[in-house]
Amino acid sequence: MTTGARCREDAGLGAIDMFVTVIIAMVPMFVLVLSIPSWVERLLFARAAAQEAARVVVLADTWEDGRSQAQAVVDELAGNHDLPSGAATLALSGERETSVEFG
Repeated sequence: MTTGARCREDAGLGAIDMFVTVIIAMVPMFVLVLSIPSWVERLLFARAAAQEAARVVVLADTWEDGRSQAQAVVDELAGNHDLPSGAATLALSGERETSVEFG
């Protein structure tokens, strides 16, 4: 008779175990799926900012003008994407006195 009493005590544990397992497995996956679009958005922002900054630097008259204009472009794009101030940084490298001659 102890087996019958034991079965009555364990009644409903399968449903609780299943609920806990689903919660433990599904919540992290749900959070991951929700965070993927923000990763893609930040990636596309970084590419666009880099392209626009490079374009501005190339078209500027001097290296200093290009740096300041490129930083302004990056700041403007960051503002358009609702990023906090200082979230996007610009790092330029190259030589100031580089010249290109077309023959």
